[in-house]
Amino acid sequence: MSQQVRAGRRPVALIGLVVAALLTFGVAACDKGDGGVGNALTPPGAAKNELTAAIAALSGKPYHFAAAQAGTEISSGTVDGKGSAQFHANISDPTSGASVVMDATRVDKTAYLKVDFGALAGVVPVLGDLNRKWVRIDPKKVPASLSKQLDVGLSADLSVLAAGVQTAEKSGDVYHGTLDLSKGAALLNPASAAKPDASAKALPYEATIANGVLSTLTVKGIKIGGKPSDVTLTLTDVGKPVTIEKPKGAVPAPADLYSLLSAA
Repeated sequence: MSQQVRAGRRPVALIGLVVAALLTFGVAACDKGDGGVGNALTPPGAAKNELTAAIAALSGKPYHFAAAQAGTEISSGTVDGKGSAQFHANISDPTSGASVVMDATRVDKTAYLKVDFGALAGVVPVLGDLNRKWVRIDPKKVPASLSKQLDVGLSADLSVLAAGVQTAEKSGDVYHGTLDLSKGAALLNPASAAKPDASAKALPYEATIANGVLSTLTVKGIKIGGKPSDVTLTLTDVGKPVTIEKPKGAVPAPADLYSLLSAA
């Protein structure tokens, strides 16, 4: 490992989170649910069937998402329903206090990243060189766990949530119950690097449906950075066609960036 990589190894552990944060989208699948279950107004099993069908219906559809943690937006983006997606996310590391702003795009199964490293750009030369520039990531050159997260996270397939719905009841227009986030862990529980905490297997949620597809999903107590947090996902423009293109001017990621990812 080069000297410049070793010099900033501790603070740039955040860079691993940058890649994993293509899961921030999934993390953003939740927020103010209190887990309460009202009086069921539908026959036993009907609410669960309705909700899982609405989640599964997202598969193959374009949509826009916005994710908020404790009421503050942390990520947003668009999925075209054909495997391409684009993201914008604000990522911070409570341990080091470092923060970055990330844009990511996936086109033809290839991932592209552009990061504003902020103060980190002055810590490690390679970060300064890459600051605010689009780079193309070779999944074969990153740790296997991050490569998997990159692939699953950027595919942004929320339909995997359907398998995680454990219980569901409906009060008015709101669905309540518990959700197992170990289903599709790389997308929905990034803080645990695809090894979900035991608590992620039965988290309370609230959800709403619009036009037959999931509209909002609120999950309480997802562990992010070792602390439970409420996150909310809102989906809009479901079914509205979008075109996602490769970023112009993107260059192959340099060797030192892969060294940073391996050291994080």
